[in-house]
Amino acid sequence: MKKYVIIIIISFLIYSIFFCRLGNTCFRIDSMGIERFSLIPLLTEGFIGPIRSLFLLLFNGKITGAIKYVLFESTNLANPFSTFLIVRSLYSLLKKNKVL
Repeated sequence: MKKYVIIIIISFLIYSIFFCRLGNTCFRIDSMGIERFSLIPLLTEGFIGPIRSLFLLLFNGKITGAIKYVLFESTNLANPFSTFLIVRSLYSLLKKNKVL
């Protein structure tokens, strides 16, 4: 249990940094023209966006596009799912080689 808490915290930190570096994600301009910091896109669009994009590609019959999208997103650290899998794999690899 402790292992997964550490992995989730590390992967969320990495995901947050890369997601905010995308640009107009965490700092958004409101209706008054003031730039505001918000974590809502990080928690909503960051998790829903990749699933929605894959669903739309599959729904429209673009199988090759869906495969290319999955291959791209598998190494995208601004995607929370791939970040978790990469951090978990690195943790397992380090644990297996007795580095941790």
